[in-house]
Amino acid sequence: MACNWIREDYFAQLMCADRRSHTALEMLVDDLHAEKERTISTFLCHSGSEDFLWGLVRLLGNDTPRVAGNAAYIIGTLAESELGCYRILSLAKGRHPESRRILSDLTRMLTFDDAESVMNAAGTMGTLCGKSRIEAKEEWWINTAAGDDDHDDDGDDDDGGGGGDDDCGGGRYGVGDDDEARGGDDDDNSLYPSDNDDDDDDDDDDDDDDEDDDLSW
Repeated sequence: MACNWIREDYFAQLMCADRRSHTALEMLVDDLHAEKERTISTFLCHSGSEDFLWGLVRLLGNDTPRVAGNAAYIIGTLAESELGCYRILSLAKGRHPESRRILSDLTRMLTFDDAESVMNAAGTMGTLCGKSRIEAKEEWWINTAAGDDDHDDDGDDDDGGGGGDDDCGGGRYGVGDDDEARGGDDDDNSLYPSDNDDDDDDDDDDDDDDEDDDLSW
């Protein structure tokens, strides 16, 4: 059985505010039953898919149980794919006023007398909630892993700094150690007076003589 979208591009009718949107829902449900994967791919890859999804969201609020139930079934089926789930959750989490209606309309459908509509609404809510929880867990894992990597990087920087001191002489041959080394050399040299020390003593004696001369009248 050939899909309806092969013969006619009816997706745009989902945005109509009359019975044409109801007919488009019936055709899309039939196509999903016949060729689910191909229909999902064709629908989501359509250039107007964003507007079509908003059309489905509006139809969720229809007072006719069959219309709302078909819209819920289609949204839930699209959400079974990774791309479809991402697109629908993006709508539900958006700032558009109608974004808030998705969950509330699905919840309202649980009170319908039509059992099929109730099952479609419950199944769609389960799919979206399950995918949303998986997405939240993945985001938590990513953030946690990123935090651990940052912590490890900080630790590596600290270790690297210490290693750099050893390699580059920051720790073993620092300024303070050079002073001590130079001080040690001075102490060692003091045990063996040099000729310069004798010259210094001679200069001191000359200074004393000069002072004595200055004190004489």
